[in-house]
Amino acid sequence: MIGRPRASLIWASFAYRSGLRRATGHSPHRHVIQHSSMTLANIAVAVGISSQSHPTTAFRTQLGITPG
Repeated sequence: MIGRPRASLIWASFAYRSGLRRATGHSPHRHVIQHSSMTLANIAVAVGISSQSHPTTAFRTQLGITPG
C-alpha cells in the first residue's frame, strides 16, 4: 500500500500535468521546451539529465525535427 504522503504527491503531480495540458494543450516538458529561452542542453542540466542524447531524441519524437 502506498503511504498517504506519497499518494498525495502522486495525485498532485497528476493534477498538475492534467491541468497544464488542459490549459496549454501541451505536456509540461513540451511547454517548457517551446516557451523557454534556455537551450535544450541547459534545460537537460537543470532537470538533472546528464546526457544530451535523451532530450534530443524526445525533442525529435515530439516535434519531428532535431533541435538546433
